[in-house]
Amino acid sequence: MQLLMIKAMKLQIPYFFSYDRFPVALIILGSFLALFFTVLGPVHAQGLIGFYTNLTGMEEVPPINTTASGLAVLLYNNESSQLSYLVNVTGLEKISDSRIHNGTRGINGDVVIPLKGNETADKKELASILFQDDMKVNDLQGPLEGKKITDLVKLMSNESAYVNILTERNPGGEIRGQLNMGQIQLDPSGSITGLMVPGGVVKLTGVIL
Repeated sequence: MQLLMIKAMKLQIPYFFSYDRFPVALIILGSFLALFFTVLGPVHAQGLIGFYTNLTGMEEVPPINTTASGLAVLLYNNESSQLSYLVNVTGLEKISDSRIHNGTRGINGDVVIPLKGNETADKKELASILFQDDMKVNDLQGPLEGKKITDLVKLMSNESAYVNILTERNPGGEIRGQLNMGQIQLDPSGSITGLMVPGGVVKLTGVIL
């Protein structure tokens, strides 16, 4: 697999995702997605599986009254066992932590893998935070400690995992979202162009298989 070299926000890191159109796609998509999604069945595109979630305060347990929102997208390569994620949060100047928990909607569960923490918006007037990374097997913790990335993928495939964004104001979580599968779209060359979800398409670029 050849990963696309990208450059944005003063970073130059090889990942699945391209920042070129992604922030715009995330913001636009957020206005179209309903609070409750129609779950798509398992979809495989040449060994790739896509996941997504809409992040809101109403998904927290108990619900949090906040104007913040966000979207998380994850791509899993079944051949290399590589799992990459991108999270876009709006309405917050700073987050103290972010992670994935096990647990179904309406239930608080254990942390199974950390994402990133202490992220700050580049421009306070925009209050938008965008971050991405690859997940490492050594970062698995709680009930998944000592297990494999595939075990995390199984949780997400069963809708038994959620993304949680924490702030100093709400250390237990300010916005949260249950992870669901989306349908990966490819162009004729085999490059990923987007992730189809109920209500729209998250535009992606990268990975030529």
